[in-house]
Amino acid sequence: MLAETLDLLSASLRDVGEGFMPSRLRGRSPSVVAKARFGMTGWGKPIPYTTKSRVPHASPGVRRNSTRCFTLIELLTVIGIIGVLAGILMPALSGARDSAKKGKAQTTINSISIALKAYYNEYGFWPTNASLVDTELSVSENKFLYLMLSGSDTNLAGGTEVGCNPRKIVFLEYKPSDIGPVNTTTYLKDTSSTTTNLVNPWGNAFRIWFDYDGDNVTATTNGFGNINSGLAIWCPGLKNNTYTNMSWK
Repeated sequence: MLAETLDLLSASLRDVGEGFMPSRLRGRSPSVVAKARFGMTGWGKPIPYTTKSRVPHASPGVRRNSTRCFTLIELLTVIGIIGVLAGILMPALSGARDSAKKGKAQTTINSISIALKAYYNEYGFWPTNASLVDTELSVSENKFLYLMLSGSDTNLAGGTEVGCNPRKIVFLEYKPSDIGPVNTTTYLKDTSSTTTNLVNPWGNAFRIWFDYDGDNVTATTNGFGNINSGLAIWCPGLKNNTYTNMSWK
């Protein structure tokens, strides 16, 4: 009984030892293995026993799986971090878009102002309406104003009387995408309207006042009061009646 136990223990130790010994020594006699461990091979050089050889011997047909997958908790943690970052970045991106739209609207206002001043220098008067008093142009008058500035021979009423562009000079250029439908009363974007205007990035019309009496003061409404200029242009932004851009600021 004792002999059988010792044989089993010896076989187990041999299997364990072979798992950590160099492949060249596996299956060799115990005496050769012992000599190799102590550098006594008799072959002139000790057999190296490096850490590279200390890899457990896998049984034939056994495949090791080294791929590690995310656990559910780790996946939920990553999703939560992405959500927090998105919540932080979205307001900043929205603010950047609004700033870009304000910049584009101000550029358009400056272009309209330059075109109207060039018109004044060319003809000696502002494009006129029938009353010839300091008043805001209507949505309809705005429409004909942009046609006039783009080189059409028309006045603010759509005719060819006073205030037209007889020389058909192009003072202002714009793209078809810059034109949109607006409400004739509020000047705001209105997809159901058949009246179009040059619009800002929010789809709202630009509002224009002229100094027709020659005192270089434009009497405006909407809380702006009198503007010390022969021309005043402004436009509502995203919150409709909140004016975001003015020609005098």
